[in-house]
Amino acid sequence: SGPVSWELEVARLLVPLMTAYTAILAVAVIFRKQLQMVRLWMIRNQVIICGLGEKGWLLANQLNQAGYCVVIIEKESDNPKNEACREKRMIVIEGDASQPYKLKQAGLHRASHLIAVCGDDSVNVEVALAASELSSVRRKGVLSCAVHITDPDLCTLLRDREFGLEPFPKIRLEIFNIYEMGARILVNEHLPFIRTEVESQSAPNILVVGMGRFGESVVIQAARRWYDACADKTGMLTISLVDEKAEEKAACLNLKYPTLAECCELKPYSIDLEDPQFDKVETLFLTSSIFICLSDTIHGLQTALNLRQQLNRNQPPIVVRMQEDSGLAKLLVV
Repeated sequence: SGPVSWELEVARLLVPLMTAYTAILAVAVIFRKQLQMVRLWMIRNQVIICGLGEKGWLLANQLNQAGYCVVIIEKESDNPKNEACREKRMIVIEGDASQPYKLKQAGLHRASHLIAVCGDDSVNVEVALAASELSSVRRKGVLSCAVHITDPDLCTLLRDREFGLEPFPKIRLEIFNIYEMGARILVNEHLPFIRTEVESQSAPNILVVGMGRFGESVVIQAARRWYDACADKTGMLTISLVDEKAEEKAACLNLKYPTLAECCELKPYSIDLEDPQFDKVETLFLTSSIFICLSDTIHGLQTALNLRQQLNRNQPPIVVRMQEDSGLAKLLVV
């Protein structure tokens, strides 16, 4: 009873409007999922990416920009990259990619490529095995299946065994390790001793900063290249390692690769990269090439700039690991 204030009148109008808006959003979500299923039935030769971590995200964007139809299977429903991919008209299916029904839902029998880049090697193997069995009844074409294996020993083992895929002629399997591939490309492009002129020079001293998976791969690839090209001509290659656990990493590498000591000498420097003493390590002034292999792009660039400022007269080439070839990578060449 009594007069009704304008605030209450507004609230009486907004309540049903909010209810209607919520209902519309729910219908839109359902409609979008149904529309996605319709698109899945219509597309052909799609690329299926299993796992939407950093590797899956970069692959999906590059393939989408190149004009491929991309279908993503991601286990984590709350992954913020799911919605970002949908906004770019990529199809995202939430669920476990190692389950055959999810691969069927993604249209595996019509796909041209399957890329398994989940964070767990065992899941990637399960995806490949499930895809192999499903592809045995494939009517047209051959499925190209690329499987990422982080562990280098397991990667080599699976390459040798090839999962026993002889009974599945409708699938072409490729085992790859992104750290090994990237390190091989980096060594081939940036290390000077791959040139024939090295015969008249002494063995170089290279510096690797950051001994994660990529840093270890750089060390192994550099040692292999040196052994194949120059070890019998100019002596031992010196590789200085800078990491918080450099001594431990060096010991593990020597234990894991017994022949490593035949062609190169590892010099570990267990230093926190945030430590001001890092820039004063004596090996910096004797180095012929520096490789910054840190996973954090910003930290890697800061380290490279600090080294460049410290080595104001001795200026060896500095190569920085970057996640993308755009943005800061195009803006700054160290």
